[in-house]
Amino acid sequence: MDRILVIRLSSIGDIILASPLVAALRARYPGARIDFAVKARFADLLRFDPHIDDILAFDGGSGMPGLLGLARRVRDAKYDLVVDIHRTYRSTVIKLLAGAGATRTFDKQYLKRALLVWGKWNLHGDRVTTMPERYVDCVRDLIGDMDMPPVTLHIDEQSRASALARLASKGPSENQPLVALAPGAAWHTKRWPPDRFGELGAMLAGQNKAAVAVVGGEGDRDVARHVYGRIGDAAIDLTGTTSLLETAVIIQRAGLLVSNDTGCMHMGRALRTPMVALFGCTVRELGYYPHGQQVAIIEKPVACRPCTHNGRRRCPKGHFKCMRDITVDEVFRAAQDLLRIS
Repeated sequence: MDRILVIRLSSIGDIILASPLVAALRARYPGARIDFAVKARFADLLRFDPHIDDILAFDGGSGMPGLLGLARRVRDAKYDLVVDIHRTYRSTVIKLLAGAGATRTFDKQYLKRALLVWGKWNLHGDRVTTMPERYVDCVRDLIGDMDMPPVTLHIDEQSRASALARLASKGPSENQPLVALAPGAAWHTKRWPPDRFGELGAMLAGQNKAAVAVVGGEGDRDVARHVYGRIGDAAIDLTGTTSLLETAVIIQRAGLLVSNDTGCMHMGRALRTPMVALFGCTVRELGYYPHGQQVAIIEKPVACRPCTHNGRRRCPKGHFKCMRDITVDEVFRAAQDLLRIS
């Protein structure tokens, strides 16, 4: 294999979780050209990965003309192997028009997933295969029985310097403990109530004399306002003001991250930041739970979980017990345990 293309167009977490696949392909084909097709707004997550030669970025809002333009670039590159780990109509168009000598496609396990969500029948067994493992399994016949590479996120020095300078301008000293909170999520049913995030932040600040950075994207600003308003002077609102990699720097600088199931959680996993991860409507069997010695997962065994494989705009039962039953006190205790270790 001389030319390889990996396709994962979105989103933050899925792209970060693809890093072991890229590393495995590089280990198996050290002299190959390995490119990655992705939406332009996520390209920085890949830009400094030493295993990637080129990023084929396109504007996700450009519609079919933009998609076909990307497909033409892919076809002209004459790839030997195209690995589609997104498996949407867009990624399928790119793969089919590539004219590659070989293709591999991610198994979305539609039947297992549907039975789990709609029938609560768990066919996954005792050992859950994580999403990074499933991505690597797409090419297992090509790479053989190699060890699973870790999930990684590579940050450039400019982003690091910019983020740390921005943080310093907000007040915390270099030696002051920093806690990061990620209260947003694309879907409502993945969000722990923001007033509880705020109460938690105030408790962590008071107990540890810590600064509390609230992080997230532009779409998380309304949620963040409910959070930092309750924390008071210790709060540093960075929501929607930092780039993806600058956000990653803040998370890496923190001694603790408390996050919903969102892109910031996967950043924390890749950067080995001690973390409390809060899960509501989704479950471990879907493959996205973070792993590590300094990771605490908090979830509630509500009978209606999972109600979706992704997320919902509202709780279909109306009670939202999967998140509302998670108390501030239990999250605080888990956070304090991790802070003592770190």
